Formats: sequence, C-alpha cells, structure tokens
Amino acid sequence: METNTVHCGDNTQEIGRFGIFPDEAFSASAGAQSQRFSFPLPDDPACRQPRAVTIHLEPQTGNGAGASLNIGDVSRE
Repeated sequence: METNTVHCGDNTQEIGRFGIFPDEAFSASAGAQSQRFSFPLPDDPACRQPRAVTIHLEPQTGNGAGASLNIGDVSRE
C-alpha cells in the first residue's frame, strides 16, 4: 500500500493511510455526507505551511484503469 505524504520544506513525511468504501465506483450526491479523513501533521514548523500533500490510489481489485479521486476541500485545523 502506498503511503500518503506531506511535503514540508525539503522533507517528505508519511501522514497516514486510509481505505475508501465502497470498493466500486461512486460519488457523493448533492447534500450527501462525503467521506472525510484527517491526518496529524508532523510537529515541525515547516509543516505549518506544507508545500504539497500527496494521496496515492491503489486498487484492491482489478488494475485501477480509469480510477480517480476528487478532493473537494482541504483544511488545516
């Protein structure tokens, strides 16, 4: 399984792993509660303003052809 990472300054650090259910094509309809994931950022001053966050998709079945992930919102709390 690929890791999800945050790029802080010159460093790349793992921030966590997650699974998406159901294991088939779906989308959150208007007004529906979309899936949410939270990751603890490293306690590093450079991570207060990360350059980038990388999320990897890895299929559990099939070859993943045509798979995509739409990230609607990102916030730092």
